Amino acid sequence: MLETCLESIYRNPPAFNFEVVVVDNASSDFNPKEMAEKFKQTVFIVNSENLGYAEGNNQAIKAVSGDYVLLLNPDTEVKNDALTVLVEFMEAHPEAAVPLAAGPSVCAGLGDLSRLVSVAAQRQKGLR
Repeated sequence: MLETCLESIYRNPPAFNFEVVVVDNASSDFNPKEMAEKFKQTVFIVNSENLGYAEGNNQAIKAVSGDYVLLLNPDTEVKNDALTVLVEFMEAHPEAAVPLAAGPSVCAGLGDLSRLVSVAAQRQKGLR
């Protein structure tokens, strides 16, 4: 699931700079070395124990530098220009930011919540 999620992000990147952070909460089916080899541009935070979903989110948020943070479960697949559209919405509707009050549609059931993906977007002037 995680590999498919990451592939979908990099296959459908936003039209601006972004960073991806994966937090693993001591899941038994995760090989960080293998994933880091395949996704060199991704930051992996590997916890030796399960710190819980909220703490995993907090770790990801602290690790990114973008203006917007999108927290994804590993069973998420990013489609087309969804990341660009989401950030453009946030920029067009600053009243929605509290600090982040918009999210993508959920189109599938829940999967393994021991891991999460955080996408941070930094919008630069002059780009789409």
